[in-house]
Formats: sequence, structure tokens, C-alpha cells
Amino acid sequence: DVQHLLVDGRSVIAIKGELANVSQTIRKIPWLRFGLRSSDGTEVYRWTLDTEVRPLKSGESTSFVTRLASPPEAARNLEIRFARADEIGSNMAP
Repeated sequence: DVQHLLVDGRSVIAIKGELANVSQTIRKIPWLRFGLRSSDGTEVYRWTLDTEVRPLKSGESTSFVTRLASPPEAARNLEIRFARADEIGSNMAP
């Protein structure tokens, strides 16, 4: 779920989602990576989120929320995936 908000005169996007363990074993939840892309597919901003969730048992789920103030005007699409080790903690523009 993506919401476009106006907070103190600034544009903010809020992204809410749910992660579920569909495997048969306990799983640690990796960091999430978010990327905003322009209409031509160029990534214009990226950030990561540590869900800080304990490992999930089989069938368990958890939710997450992240917000970004003043997203780039060129942003048209959102990509969410699990972060690679070299991306963890990288909250920066490309």
C-alpha cells in the first residue's frame, strides 16, 4: 500500500506492507530495499529498511512501514525487494 501525503507542506510517501514466512522452517527477515524509478526506468532514489523483526515461524507474518519525505519529482514507479549484503544500511540517492 502506497500513500501520498502532505506533511507540513512537504510531499511524503508512506509505504506499508506485510511479509510472510511461507516456508516450512523458521526464517530471519532480511533488510528491505526500496527504489524509486522514473518513467524510463532509471532509478532516481533508493533506501533500505531493517525490519527489526524476530525470526518468523512457518506461517507467521509481520508488517512494515517506511516513509520518504520530498521524493524526487521524476519518481513514477516503486520497486521493493530484499537487500543484498552490500546494500544494507545504504540510505542514499544513486
